[in-house]
Amino acid sequence: MVTRFVAVAASVITVTVFAGEGTPWTHLNYLNDPDEFHFAIVPDRTGADRDKNRSEYRRGFEKATGVVNLLRPEFVMSVGDIIPACTLPEPSVRAQYQDAKKMLDKFIPPFFWVAGNHDIAPSTLHPTTNLTRANEISTKIWSEFNGTNTYYSFVYKDVLFIALNTFDNMTLDAKHRFIPESQYDWFKKQLDDHPNVRWTFIFMHVPAAWTTQRWLDFELANLVNRKYTVFAGDWHQYLHVRRHGRDYYVLAVAGGASGVAGSDYSKRETLLGPKYGEIDHITWVTMTKDRGPVIANIDVNGVFPHDFVNQQNTLSTMPGQAQYSLDYPADLAAKERLKKLRASTDEDALFKMRREDLERMRKWDDLSDRTPLAKKDETSSR
Repeated sequence: MVTRFVAVAASVITVTVFAGEGTPWTHLNYLNDPDEFHFAIVPDRTGADRDKNRSEYRRGFEKATGVVNLLRPEFVMSVGDIIPACTLPEPSVRAQYQDAKKMLDKFIPPFFWVAGNHDIAPSTLHPTTNLTRANEISTKIWSEFNGTNTYYSFVYKDVLFIALNTFDNMTLDAKHRFIPESQYDWFKKQLDDHPNVRWTFIFMHVPAAWTTQRWLDFELANLVNRKYTVFAGDWHQYLHVRRHGRDYYVLAVAGGASGVAGSDYSKRETLLGPKYGEIDHITWVTMTKDRGPVIANIDVNGVFPHDFVNQQNTLSTMPGQAQYSLDYPADLAAKERLKKLRASTDEDALFKMRREDLERMRKWDDLSDRTPLAKKDETSSR
């Protein structure tokens, strides 16, 4: 027996190895640097309903909450649109905030709310629409639940986080739309006050703000010489772009409706899938010590709790399941249920149905590669 002492990240690990050559592990460079941390981002919960009862966006967001609580990041960021509609009468808007608060309180880590246009109404949208009153009501109720700041910043482990309000200035002036000069001044001050942070993350709702001349001017003057990443939402479709050599992301949804469907309510309830950037997901960010952020997107339907299949709920007809009760003390009722299940299940039909499902999925993937799908020529079919 040989005892080895291995120094890893300023700590010493004692490894006891029995006689023999080699070791049954690849290395001992544990990913446990104290400067490394994880946070999650939850995208649009609403902004459009997937069905008339609005249950789909609730399920999508609740699944996202469950995934976050299973994975346990240090904290959770957002990109706006947590409540459905802030342009309704004041009692309705307040009720929506109360409902949202109950949902947000289910997060185990801290949740940081970024304002979207469904959370705080824009004061002006276009010449024929005046949302000033809706803006006053929603801003008032936001203040009751979240304080008076609609944009803010904080530093965590030498990383700067900035949350913007991109509906603070819905002017028709194309150059200054979305963000007013007062907020740009504040934004610049946050950057100037933290010149040496190791990274900067910027969260906002509307990616269209990136297309304004004022945003471009601000990027060139204040951002291009620092390490930063930007996250937005609003479009209900995932998209990664590069600006000035940096990563910008538009996140999809955690309950929101299809972006392709637009105002067609008959299609909104269907998300088109990953190839269209339409999934219920969370974004998982690992802030490394010296490599910058590592970003992964997790489908909320792809993370399962530790007991998602057990002998009380399994539909398996494998002989061992019906023959043995692995629980101790034995659950005789579960064992009897599995015997009856095995006796009543047509396994040939089960596998045939599953193969047909997989074949339909494969054909859909093949069709999805044809971008865009060709519309039928109605004139030639007459």
